[in-house]
Amino acid sequence: MNPSDAQRVIDTHVTSQLLVHKRQGQSAFERLLPIFMEESRMLVAQMRCAIAASDSEGLRLTAHKLKGSASVLGSVDIRILSQSIMDKLDEGMMPQSDTLLQIEHAIEVFHEAAQAIITR
Repeated sequence: MNPSDAQRVIDTHVTSQLLVHKRQGQSAFERLLPIFMEESRMLVAQMRCAIAASDSEGLRLTAHKLKGSASVLGSVDIRILSQSIMDKLDEGMMPQSDTLLQIEHAIEVFHEAAQAIITR
C-alpha cells in the first residue's frame, strides 16, 4: 500500500497525534493497534450474532463501540461503515451480513495501512 492509499484509509491527523506520544520506545498508536485489531474482530463477531438474532439494540450498541474505537485510531472506513449500520437501524432496517464483510475487509485494509505508517 502506498502512502496516498493509506491517507484515504487513515485519518492522518489522528494518527500523527498518537504517533508523537511515546512510552518505552513505542507510540500510543503502536500500543493501541493490536488492542484495536483484537477488539474490532470480536465486535464484528458480536454484530454477526446480533444480526442473526434480529437484535437491533445489541447491534446498535456494538456498532457504536466499533465506531468509537475506529475514531480513536483514525480508521475512516470502519467509522463510516459502523455509522451506516447505525443509520440503517435508525431507519428501521436491519443491515445484512454483507455489511459485516465490508467491515472485515476495512479492518484488514486499515491494519495494512497502519503497519505501513508504523514501519516508515
